Amino acid sequence: MKFRHVQAHRRRRLFCFPPLATSPVSFYVFVSSLLVYMIIMHRIATTSLKNCAQSGIPGPGSTSHSSPSIEYTRNKPEMNATFAPKNDNLRPSQCQSEYDRLTTHQTPGLTKQDLIRSQAWTGNQNRIVQMMKKLSSRERPVVAVVAGGSISLGHGVTPDSVRYAERLQTWMNDMFPLEDKNNKHQVINVAAHGADMCSMGKRLNILYSDLSSRMPTSSKDEPDLIILEFGVNDYQGQDHLITIDHKTSVFFDGFRDLILCAEVVIHSLLNKYPNAAVVFLEMQTAIVTRKTGSLLHLGVAQHYQIPVISYSEAMFPDFFRLIHLLEGMNNESAINGRLEGTVTYSFKDEEWNLDNGLGNNMIAKNGQNVTQYASALLPYPHGCSPCQPQHIIPQFRAGGCKSICTFLERSGLIHNKKLKCNADQGHIPPGRSECFVPFFAHDAVHPSAAGHGIVTDLIVNTLATAELRTCKGEYFPRPDIMPLTTFVAENFEELKVRGDFIWVHDVARIFAKWDALNPVQNVVGTNESGNTPGFQ
Repeated sequence: MKFRHVQAHRRRRLFCFPPLATSPVSFYVFVSSLLVYMIIMHRIATTSLKNCAQSGIPGPGSTSHSSPSIEYTRNKPEMNATFAPKNDNLRPSQCQSEYDRLTTHQTPGLTKQDLIRSQAWTGNQNRIVQMMKKLSSRERPVVAVVAGGSISLGHGVTPDSVRYAERLQTWMNDMFPLEDKNNKHQVINVAAHGADMCSMGKRLNILYSDLSSRMPTSSKDEPDLIILEFGVNDYQGQDHLITIDHKTSVFFDGFRDLILCAEVVIHSLLNKYPNAAVVFLEMQTAIVTRKTGSLLHLGVAQHYQIPVISYSEAMFPDFFRLIHLLEGMNNESAINGRLEGTVTYSFKDEEWNLDNGLGNNMIAKNGQNVTQYASALLPYPHGCSPCQPQHIIPQFRAGGCKSICTFLERSGLIHNKKLKCNADQGHIPPGRSECFVPFFAHDAVHPSAAGHGIVTDLIVNTLATAELRTCKGEYFPRPDIMPLTTFVAENFEELKVRGDFIWVHDVARIFAKWDALNPVQNVVGTNESGNTPGFQ
């Protein structure tokens, strides 16, 4: 027993700790020694890490030259000069003031949560930050490119100035005017009716040539921002070889092919334009059963670190909330939460928010709020609002706005219930109003003028937020690098070949210069707006 005690005592002494004892003094000495030991080891470790960071020697198992907390220490400018934000000398309040200035014309009622949700994937925002620096420098015209389908063309809305592409161009010139009044920032819209990623992938060479002829010489044949809006058409675009049942199909035959098209486009753009910011813009239709291409794009976006701006995530959670509110108050009889009888998805006139739900004092007329931002049930722009036909093109204006009732009827979701959606035919009872959402008007697919305004707000918020975070030192942009592997392609050579078509022989003569779809008479069937003319 004595021998074991001596050996244990010696082992403890190897660690320079006094033997444990019941004496208070001995215990105090033990604790004090332990604390001194921990402090000394912490100082040694900290000094070693700092030396590694300054010498550029990576630590064991490290893939970078230093830990983020050391590499980005703001009070050590010599250690992070490469990544320091341009406005590093600004106070946080000044950074916020600049953000507020850039977003001053934002649609009333868009909440912070709406804006947060809209940034579905932030990706690498270095190119966005560099684009904002070019705008702020005001040294040359900045060029943005919008590529997409009929949504980006502004199908059905008037005048052209309310489309999001034109609004974005106006915003750039208003917020960052150039000294030379003859020069203007520019948004080049190359959208085409029915275009999807596959149609763009086959026409990249044509597109590059067309853009080169339209950009100012100061841009050096490279745009500063490229917005890709193909979410809706990538499930039902003009280049699909098969018919997709969008009501049930998610992973359909050809799903991988569409992802491959998106990867071809992204890989080509990133290599052709190494400084241009590329972003996905994900839209959604009011036909709630219709899938979109956001699932297709997100994998490519994550693989190549492409930011994703989601109109769908910003607006549709409250759109579905509004439908549920209408379901609960719409029926003459509601038993156990189940709708029975006639359904109109209308609301009582007293449900109008006289302050639009925004806290503004507005004047009501005949019990209704008739201002531009009128809203019922939910605050603007998420609630029911009056129709705004003045922004619908003349040939669709007679059909008026389409209500939530009409959207649900076309979605085919309501069974064993009779939908009555037409106020002109006396379907809406007295004292009730149809529910129109402000971001849809003439049909269930294309945004209204207010919807285009919201799209612009989400794009501007993404640009301004990247600048704000960099200014505050919350984000330190680093140049992006190409991934070491492809996403779905067999290899990088396949991506190059698929994006290198010399000539495309089909209905699209030039991807960037399609003719507009104009209504014609004597065509059987109806268009998306419910009117009798067809399209040519």
